[in-house]
Amino acid sequence: MAKYADDAIKAIENKEYDKALDLLNKAIDNKEYEVSSNLALMYIKGLGVEVDIDKGLDYLFLGDKHDDPQSISALGDYYYNGKYLNKDIDKAKSYYTRSANMLEPHALGMLGLLLFNEEKYTEAIEYFKSAALYYDTNSMYYMAKCAYNGLGIEKDYELAFGLFNKLYEYNNQNKEIKKYLADMYFNGYGINQDIFKAKDLYLDLEDNESKFNLALIYKDYLKEYDNALD
Repeated sequence: MAKYADDAIKAIENKEYDKALDLLNKAIDNKEYEVSSNLALMYIKGLGVEVDIDKGLDYLFLGDKHDDPQSISALGDYYYNGKYLNKDIDKAKSYYTRSANMLEPHALGMLGLLLFNEEKYTEAIEYFKSAALYYDTNSMYYMAKCAYNGLGIEKDYELAFGLFNKLYEYNNQNKEIKKYLADMYFNGYGINQDIFKAKDLYLDLEDNESKFNLALIYKDYLKEYDNALD
């Protein structure tokens, strides 16, 4: 039973880093290795301590040794990106697979992304579905993209809209998500056509298609011809 781990994580969330560091070290001494990735992050990000990448990696490998899924997934990221560790996609895939077998959401999503990049969409979508159940936003995005474009599954605009809309609630500054939502409101894909919501979203976008659709809204729907010419 975890004696220190829960309190350590709460301290991190409250940005009480000195307290967190003390509790994390006590947790490790108590063989609560599920905090290994948290302690690693403290050193890698310099939260309450001097940045020490090597020490951070040591804690990740400690977590790897004791089957901590978050540590294993993080090592997968570093092998995938070539950050702090030499880039090695095969090693990254191996780490993601081990972590995904323990249902770690990010690792599930990354395995899906690797398959997506290989255009193995049917296989990828299964990983995205699993990770989306845990609200992994990267997987939710790619699942929405697959549903919108019919990649690996039949086109499902309602599913795509629901996912893009949820992602927009999480981050309303992401312009790719805004573009998808604007197009869906404009065309009535997965939602009743709403020209006004489409207009508001297009106003914040700079790509040529969005500008063209915005001009159509002003010209054909709002009859604001001067704005259509801008």
